[in-house]
Amino acid sequence: MLSFILFYLHWEKFHSYKNLKEGIVLTTKISKAIHHFQQERELALSTNLKTQKGVEILQQLLKTKDHLQHLSPAISSSISSLSSLTSLLIQTYKIKDPRKVLSNYSLINERLLSSIFSILQISSDPNLTKAILAYSFFLHIKEKASIEKELARSFLNESTLEFQEAVNQQHLYEKLFKQIAPTSLFKSYEELFKEGEFSSVKEFREAVLSQKEIEENELRGYLQSMSLRLEKLKAFEDYLTSSILSTVEELLSKSFYHLWLYLLLFMAIFAIFILTTLQILRLLKKKSELKGILDRYVISSTTDLRGIITDVSEAFCKISGYSKEELIGKPHNIIRHPDMPKEVFKQMWQTISKGKVWEGEVKNKKKDGGSYWVRAVISPVYDEKGKRIGYTAVRQDITDKKKIEELNKTLEERVAREVQKSREKDKKMLQQSRLAQMGEMLSMIAHQWRQPLSAISTTASALNMKAKLGTIDPTSVKELTSKILSYTRHLSQTIDDFRDFFKSDKEKQETSWKEMIESVMGIIETSLHNKNIQLIKRIESNAIFYTHPNQVKQVILNLIKNAEDVLLERKVKEPKITLIAKDNLLIVKDNGGGIEEEILPKIFDPYFSTKLEKDGTGLGLYMSKTIIEDHCKGKLWVYNDEEGAVFVIELPPKEAVSLNSKKAS
Repeated sequence: MLSFILFYLHWEKFHSYKNLKEGIVLTTKISKAIHHFQQERELALSTNLKTQKGVEILQQLLKTKDHLQHLSPAISSSISSLSSLTSLLIQTYKIKDPRKVLSNYSLINERLLSSIFSILQISSDPNLTKAILAYSFFLHIKEKASIEKELARSFLNESTLEFQEAVNQQHLYEKLFKQIAPTSLFKSYEELFKEGEFSSVKEFREAVLSQKEIEENELRGYLQSMSLRLEKLKAFEDYLTSSILSTVEELLSKSFYHLWLYLLLFMAIFAIFILTTLQILRLLKKKSELKGILDRYVISSTTDLRGIITDVSEAFCKISGYSKEELIGKPHNIIRHPDMPKEVFKQMWQTISKGKVWEGEVKNKKKDGGSYWVRAVISPVYDEKGKRIGYTAVRQDITDKKKIEELNKTLEERVAREVQKSREKDKKMLQQSRLAQMGEMLSMIAHQWRQPLSAISTTASALNMKAKLGTIDPTSVKELTSKILSYTRHLSQTIDDFRDFFKSDKEKQETSWKEMIESVMGIIETSLHNKNIQLIKRIESNAIFYTHPNQVKQVILNLIKNAEDVLLERKVKEPKITLIAKDNLLIVKDNGGGIEEEILPKIFDPYFSTKLEKDGTGLGLYMSKTIIEDHCKGKLWVYNDEEGAVFVIELPPKEAVSLNSKKAS
């Protein structure tokens, strides 16, 4: 009897995995339909052509509902609810307004995405449930990215808020995907979308948020990057589908093996009893884990036909502030906010009472009197006989989206305040950095003064000795005093170089690489020579710049000092620093072995340093980048070659600066 029970349990498990496989196959069909409508939407908005193949795809999905009854009535009901999309799609083919076309296609895909959620209810494996839930979140990421692209292409200036909403929702679903996806899946996702690869997308988004004027080449670059991103998203979607199906196949295979194993071990009653007990405990644990996953991450509630709450998730309690005991048995309007019009709920009840799905944005009231916003999808719940017994609602927290809408009203003022704060902070950091750099330069000047001071002392001693011995003559006096004057002129020139180096240059001046490099060499060349560091200069540029020369010289000095520190710290046998001026570029490189790849993207971050705290003086790389890119409108970047680190400064030539000034005026 016990072995028969075990056999039956594994038969049920095998059957559930088989059903799950069918459900996931259905999910892949739905995801393909979503992908088709994304392509159909892009074609309709870019060329005004409509393939009209979408109706056939929806009809094929609807044909699957009858043989899905054995899986779950909820899945069959969810598919049946898509019937209204056919008429919506037919209407869309006749519409010429691009905004309405985008809205209708987005609604169709949102409904298709909602139908996928019901498949979670037939999975009994927690890890697989996480993967399927992550897959659902990923499909939302892909859909919102597609919408973002079409908003940017078609009518961006009129849809900044919708564009920002699409970006924010991608970030939200990426966050949810990261929380729920197995580690291996999320690492694969991160490897596919490496940081920095889609920098043009990030820059374009920031430009839209700050309401800057978008140039055609920026839009073109953005659309190309978004097309590549969508291609990668589609490839990753295929990978997710294959991974989930592979997992189900593996579970089916294991379940089939166990099924026959228990049948063959019919006589081993005691052993089967132990294994059965362990298996039951394992299944109960998995069921508990599954319920916990849905409970923690999905804001959901269930009511009877009158709207009395029968169950709520932990996430629902967390966002509302109520406990389960305070909610169950109460009418759902316990969380209704007085700001919501009664007509909204009237229309909602009219929809769900007919067995249809209702979607909309709702403002709810917390227990403490606060409020939050959700996007709700309310669907009918059926019993085993297909009779409607209540309603279930799944919600997405959109409070941040609503806050963004509110904040956008005063965005310009807030951005201006933050920019001013940032400028003041950078100004303080620059002042501190200059003071620290001044200390380093005083140390360099001390090295340069040591030799001429020693020579002056020696010459003065020689004069004194000749005077005591009475051997002094006019020729010797003239020769020795001439040397002293030469040395003092050198010391005076050093003081002038130091003073000019830190002279304020608020007004821009004409300069060249040669002029700035020679000024820097007057400060640091002796120090490098004393430390046996070879300095190689190749000035191959006659470019003239209209910029802040002293600030640029401070950056050059900082890069050379950083290279010097690395060469001394790593005890390079034949240390050398190379300066190459070519066109409007200045390259500063060393043979110190380069910067570690893991910290290379961070070296321009504020407060980031590879030095010990006591050695962290001088103009930091963050301030160097700020000076070049913000003050001088140039660029500063770094990479490693076969010998070491290579820093590149790019300044706009005088002609380009003049042209930009005319455009600005």
